[in-house]
Amino acid sequence: MKQILCHYSIIRVIYLVIFISLYSCQKPPDCFKITFKEQTRDGRYYFHWGDFDNNFGHNEKQLDIRSGEVTSYEYREYEVGDTYCRE
Repeated sequence: MKQILCHYSIIRVIYLVIFISLYSCQKPPDCFKITFKEQTRDGRYYFHWGDFDNNFGHNEKQLDIRSGEVTSYEYREYEVGDTYCRE
């Protein structure tokens, strides 16, 4: 009887390890705050995020500006200041 209980305990541990391994492999969503929206002449839509410094004449600070193309639906659904998560 003890051997059977020990066997089931080992199986439980194995299942737990597998579950934790699979769960930890999932990539967290990439979220950012939209700081600028852009629609190009050729019909593409972009969200920009990062550090926009309005003092473009000064080179003292490196700008950290990123962007990503989104669908027209996403472009209409989100506003500047919203948090956008891409998968």
